[in-house]
Amino acid sequence: MTTEEKRKIETLTIKVDGKLIPAKPGQTVIQAAQDAGIYIPYLCYHPGMDPYGACRMCVVETEVNGRKMIQASCTTPVSNEMIVSSDSSEIKDLRKGIMDLLMSEHPHGCLTCHRIELCGPQDVCQRHVSVTDRCTTCPKNERCELKDTIRDTEMDLTTPLTYNRRQLPIHGDDPFYDRDYNLCIVCVRCVRVCDEVRFDNAITLKSRSGVAIVGTSQGTSLLESGCEFCGACIDVCPTGALVERNYKWEKATKKTKSICSNCPVGCQLIMESNEQEKSIRMIGDYSGESNAGQTCFRGKFGNDYVNFRNIKYPKIKEGDSQNKSNWEEVNFLISKKINDFKPSEIAILNSPRSTNEDFFVSQKFARLVLKTNNVDSTNKDQILKYFSKSFKYPGGTGTILDLENSDNVIIISGNPTEQQNVVSVFAKKAARNGANIIVIDPRETEMTRYSNKWIKNIPHSQSNLISAISKSIFDQGIEDKDFLKNHGEHIDDFKTSLWDFDLEKIKSEFNIKPDLVVDLAKIIAGGSTSFLLGVDGLNDSQSSELVRSVINLATITGNLFKKGSGVFPLYKGANLQGSLDLGHSPNLLPGFRNIENKKDVDFLNKYWDSDLSTEKGMDYEEIIKAIEDKKIKALFVMNDAFAEDLMKKEVLDSISKLEFLVVGTSNKNSLSVLADVVIPIANFPEREGTMTNLERRVQLSPKAHKSNTDYKSVWEFYSNLAQTIGFDDFNYESSKAVFDEIREIVKEYEGIDYKNLSDSGKKWEFSTKKVTLLPVKYLSKNQLENDNKGLLLLHGRVLSQAQHEVEIIKGNQKNVISKDNIIKMHPNDVQNLNLKEGDLINIANGSSFSLDGKLEIDKELEGTIRYTSLFAEMITDFSESREDWAPTIPDLEFKTLRVKKINRSNNVKR
Repeated sequence: MTTEEKRKIETLTIKVDGKLIPAKPGQTVIQAAQDAGIYIPYLCYHPGMDPYGACRMCVVETEVNGRKMIQASCTTPVSNEMIVSSDSSEIKDLRKGIMDLLMSEHPHGCLTCHRIELCGPQDVCQRHVSVTDRCTTCPKNERCELKDTIRDTEMDLTTPLTYNRRQLPIHGDDPFYDRDYNLCIVCVRCVRVCDEVRFDNAITLKSRSGVAIVGTSQGTSLLESGCEFCGACIDVCPTGALVERNYKWEKATKKTKSICSNCPVGCQLIMESNEQEKSIRMIGDYSGESNAGQTCFRGKFGNDYVNFRNIKYPKIKEGDSQNKSNWEEVNFLISKKINDFKPSEIAILNSPRSTNEDFFVSQKFARLVLKTNNVDSTNKDQILKYFSKSFKYPGGTGTILDLENSDNVIIISGNPTEQQNVVSVFAKKAARNGANIIVIDPRETEMTRYSNKWIKNIPHSQSNLISAISKSIFDQGIEDKDFLKNHGEHIDDFKTSLWDFDLEKIKSEFNIKPDLVVDLAKIIAGGSTSFLLGVDGLNDSQSSELVRSVINLATITGNLFKKGSGVFPLYKGANLQGSLDLGHSPNLLPGFRNIENKKDVDFLNKYWDSDLSTEKGMDYEEIIKAIEDKKIKALFVMNDAFAEDLMKKEVLDSISKLEFLVVGTSNKNSLSVLADVVIPIANFPEREGTMTNLERRVQLSPKAHKSNTDYKSVWEFYSNLAQTIGFDDFNYESSKAVFDEIREIVKEYEGIDYKNLSDSGKKWEFSTKKVTLLPVKYLSKNQLENDNKGLLLLHGRVLSQAQHEVEIIKGNQKNVISKDNIIKMHPNDVQNLNLKEGDLINIANGSSFSLDGKLEIDKELEGTIRYTSLFAEMITDFSESREDWAPTIPDLEFKTLRVKKINRSNNVKR
């Protein structure tokens, strides 16, 4: 069969309203029409969800082989030479009849008013007393899909059916958004997106006196029904039934594509702004190549801080107060002060919210102007730096949207549902498609509810299990020999190191059965496998072992560089990948060049006409330690969302003793109040720049708001400062100019055109696909045991616990979760502490953590305490906050705790 013949088979032709259009096999009529720019009214249909056929507004007349039928275009597949009529008088009359039925239970004065084309979006209807449901009383005014459909069907001012208001209560007591089911048309989009796309089933259809309505799947509140507050239901709702509470009545005057800066997924969003240049709504962009229209509670609701900027101009500290200044004074002061310090006494830290351009110019300023390599991100990198030992690059190998094509998804020591949420959405989609979900983690996280196998390993022993699986694969002879031949290096050294991983020894020391290891080996080697790799709770040496063991396993099974496979690093910090790509690291120069490699240093010396220092620099933790030891005396910290440990009291106490501190931020915080100089940094809607996500996708985040001239991007600040000092090589006019220099220096970025990034992002590719298989080390139980006295807390968090009773109480007129705290312990630990099942106990770690709960005996994981909280308990703390809370989601930490009995009989609830 020729290529032309194949093309003809793959493309059908149909006629819609007299116009011939192409269609693809498997498409529905409405999909083909939309691709051709032909509008067919609809209400229940939505791209990305299965056809439903509930509203019948999309009815058309079809003719195939002379047979005419009236069908829903959202459920009718195309066939070659089909004739479709969508605007005949018969079809229009049918739609009007359907709409009359809808209007009998929906307020419609705003929809059928004869002044609908005359009134502006802010006009108040005063003349027509009969119109009690005015446009301006609907939160979806001027963005209502139902109104658009009404206009298309040319509805009359009055309808023949009497309007019956449902008299349902308006729910405004759950976090973030309001639910008014009096405005619901039961299109079931919200229920379907929660089920089909998010896989949560937090909302469902209910029956009320024989009438179908939408409600929560469990209880009366979203807090008890397993809602993750992603906002997907809001984004697909065609009416005002579901709306964001903040700025509920605000009308958007501008829409801008943007990139979320709250986590490394890099979701593409549509930011809606009002006339006052405030961000009023964030909506998932269905053209986003990393998120396909999905977002999470942080991306949807965690950006309000940008509207409450309180650092509006430069400030200089004089005595105990910070006084208003200007850029000329600030640059002069800083250029003078830095001469007081040796290069080894100065450091630069940038938040991972910084753009690639920020990171690039910052490290260039540090190395060319300050002559120091003390430069890093404020988020500790415990994963990517170990990737570069196996690959040439510190970067993951998978594609987020491709996760759904995996046969197996292995989640190790990570909590993607909360920390990299949209990654978990596509992992759950893989599960819905039949993939095996295997969780290796002693904590109960949300993904354990979707798993075929949940392996509750002894804490910190994950690398032993992974390497044992690798040994079993070689023992069974099921490794991918062709992949190893083409991509693997140093295989023999790796295989030799596996001799330490005897399955019987692992069984006796870690209670991992050999049959389980053998089964896992067969599963992973037998299909395309994606590894979601975190290092929660691990120290540096344990992280290093786990990363190399996972990459080794992915390599010997051929699960790299192909569809449905890859290693996804679950790190924190939106642009941590970009910081390494651009050399904002003590050891790496731009383009993954090494500061200790003479050839790499010579290249940049020639390009910049410089003499770079090769003195070893300090990373983030070393900089903090050096501040405490008074070896670092001057510090620059830039951008919002500083790491939590940077804001700890003991660290701030040390920072307060610095001789010179420059802080750049948009909002006042406990670090900025200590600064000698405060810089007003542009937040993400006020700046333009690129960011690189965890799949190595470079994306452009354009400027959405007009900013005050006193606000500057980080790269602008360092560029202007360098020029003040006399370095003309920092004369950048725009972020594009910075990116153009990046393309010349960083080989991986040279094929990325800045102009084209406004439409979609682009992944940089590995120039070599060779993988070094590194020898692995067996970690004995003695090496992993807790050195501190006490038991190790394994804190889990899930969306719902159907097996436990949950009560909703009111706190400040908002819903709050109240439930028994169940604390699980091993019988030996219970006996050693003279406790018994049902006792009320307190678990605590000094003043930083304390929890009361009811003791339950569980025969797993001796030496640990297991407690699982609800996501809803955490989310209520953020819902009313104007703070920048999104980057500070509480980790599920591993803490050493002490246990004591409580002598009281009442239930212990939150």
